[in-house]
Amino acid sequence: MDNLIGWLISIPNVVYAAVIASLLTLGGVFFTNRSAHKRLITQLSLEAGERKKEREIELRKEVYLKAAEEMSHAQQFLGALSNGNISDMDMSSKLEGFFSATSKMHIVGTDETLKAIIRVTTKFSESILRLITLLAPLDDLKIDIDILNQSFKDGSAKREYFLNKMTEFNLQCNQDAELWGKLQENFDVINVDLLKKSKKQEEKWSQHNQYQRNFAIECIERIYRIIQFNCTCSYSYKE
Repeated sequence: MDNLIGWLISIPNVVYAAVIASLLTLGGVFFTNRSAHKRLITQLSLEAGERKKEREIELRKEVYLKAAEEMSHAQQFLGALSNGNISDMDMSSKLEGFFSATSKMHIVGTDETLKAIIRVTTKFSESILRLITLLAPLDDLKIDIDILNQSFKDGSAKREYFLNKMTEFNLQCNQDAELWGKLQENFDVINVDLLKKSKKQEEKWSQHNQYQRNFAIECIERIYRIIQFNCTCSYSYKE
């Protein structure tokens, strides 16, 4: 032990100074690196949070814009219904985009936005069901008119046939009174029937036009109500 102490005492002070200076330098580097490491971790964490926030904002923007676009298409769909030509419309493809876009809102939307979306989809679904129900009588009238039109067309062809036969009878100076009587009778029966059908066509068309006007008014009122809900949704998007 005495030898060790003596050996340490014999070491020049310059060496001790150099060792202490090296230890201080090493300690400074250690603490500097540690501080830099902590700052780097904090910076990366903040950047990751910012990138996540930006992705969420971008996703929300994309979903909101798509929902707004599909809501506009849904209003156009209701407007097209006012023509009463539901048989010519592919409802599934027309409405698929609307319900798909609004369902995505449940993933990224705020509570206030979701409430507005639920009100819109509920009101839209209610309107669709109501309008489809109202279209049933209009479709029945169209079917009746189509049947009358075809029947009138067939009757006109028969009347034309007997009219040609009567013309041919006269041109041939035919004296067969019995044949003429049958031709005249058939022509008169068909002609009276056509007059009845023509009057019935007018009645059906009058009913159809009146009903379609009322139906168009109902469509416009429904669209107006949905537009009001859409405005609420738009305000929710901005918030």
